[in-house]
Amino acid sequence: MIDPASRTLEQYVLATNDYEIINIFQRDEIISSPNISCVSFTMKEVINNLQTFKE
Repeated sequence: MIDPASRTLEQYVLATNDYEIINIFQRDEIISSPNISCVSFTMKEVINNLQTFKE
């Protein structure tokens, strides 16, 4: 989940029947997933693209 106000991304995994938070990313931290290892980006890139998308 992305929170543009706090400029963070929360990463969750499905554990049994509930989602559990496993990480919170912000600023220049590299966001990646063990399920999609070929993709990575920073929270700063996400926020910059959100601002571009609004325009």
